[in-house]
Amino acid sequence: MWGEDKNGVPTADSADNNTIMDVIGNKTDTHAGSSLYAQADSTNDHIHSEAKVWPTLADAVTLTATVNDWTDFGTKVEVVAAAAIGSPFDIHFVSIEAISAIGQYEVKLWSGAAGAVEIGHMSFSRTAAHSREGSQPVTTPIQPADTKIMASMASNNANADTVDVKIAYHTY
Repeated sequence: MWGEDKNGVPTADSADNNTIMDVIGNKTDTHAGSSLYAQADSTNDHIHSEAKVWPTLADAVTLTATVNDWTDFGTKVEVVAAAAIGSPFDIHFVSIEAISAIGQYEVKLWSGAAGAVEIGHMSFSRTAAHSREGSQPVTTPIQPADTKIMASMASNNANADTVDVKIAYHTY
């Protein structure tokens, strides 16, 4: 402890936790690092990166609820194909479009090849006087580059209601 170089700069993305410099980090730390600098770098990129939409320059993806009101979610549908987003990303909004019927709805977002990991869940409705299309906020964990994203929907109706969705996301 005594006599150690407390001003030594750690290597980039070091996992060491021996000195305060390891915790603070290196100016070249990346998102893969766990230092304060790496976390600040990730936050800066997140706040100042371009907001994007998927699918872009294409129709929204249609989700269909089952005919069992509030008992289960419909079939998972691919929203983002694997390898479509080539950088790590997270989702902040789901654009809700073309709600087919009056009712209450929930949408779940899933990640991975089989859509096995739930990463987001939101609720919205459509009333007789007002359709609630628009952006629905959601916060997801950062997804690795090339991650497949799927979505599924449930409703309080005993019909196969539909809704169209797009995602709004940031890359890192």
